[in-house]
Amino acid sequence: MPEAQKMQNPVAVLEKLSIKGPVDAFNQLKFRKTAKYPDEMTMPTCSGKEAFKRYSDSLPPVLAKIGGSVKIWHGKVHAELTPSNGESWDVMLVFRFQSVGALMQLFADPDFQAVHVHREAAIENSRTFVCSSE
Repeated sequence: MPEAQKMQNPVAVLEKLSIKGPVDAFNQLKFRKTAKYPDEMTMPTCSGKEAFKRYSDSLPPVLAKIGGSVKIWHGKVHAELTPSNGESWDVMLVFRFQSVGALMQLFADPDFQAVHVHREAAIENSRTFVCSSE
């Protein structure tokens, strides 16, 4: 499996969008067997799934500040009907935001940046898509 790719500068990508109204962030996630925290962090050994739970448990107050919704949809992947070049996913989930601007606020928020370290430790591979009904 490929090492998790660093997310592009999300604010720079989002600034180019002209979507009006709500947006959804659709996430495909593959967890590491063992979470990989930065060396300077002293964290007990845990699975990627457990590290992601730390992240998702910390998100509600951060999202509340910008009007985001925690997991409007969440599901375990059981089968894949279209080939994906050997990639596989453990979980797919969708977050809802009032606007592209609200999503940009999330990425700039220091509290979000502080908890995002758990997501980075948890994820072996991922894809994130910004979607709208527009």
